[in-house]
Amino acid sequence: MSSKHQNSNSLLLSICVPTYNRSELLKEMLDSVNCLYLDKIEIVIVDDGSKDSTKKLCKEYKKKYNLNYIYQENKGRSFALRTSILNASGL
Repeated sequence: MSSKHQNSNSLLLSICVPTYNRSELLKEMLDSVNCLYLDKIEIVIVDDGSKDSTKKLCKEYKKKYNLNYIYQENKGRSFALRTSILNASGL
């Protein structure tokens, strides 16, 4: 069994988020994630070429959450969503 699948046993939920120049909305979403099972949740954010403060915001929230930040050149929302799903470890 690969290490990715071994880690998924401890994760309850993966939240997959494609984003593009929406750092304010992303901040609101991240602030709303608050539960007793925070250690069982991962957040996979795929930044689809943002020019705003998305990268900086994700770096700050990585201290609080199990957050995987992926930057890619702008390829569109569907490609970013697919990338986030392919990089998710949870169920």
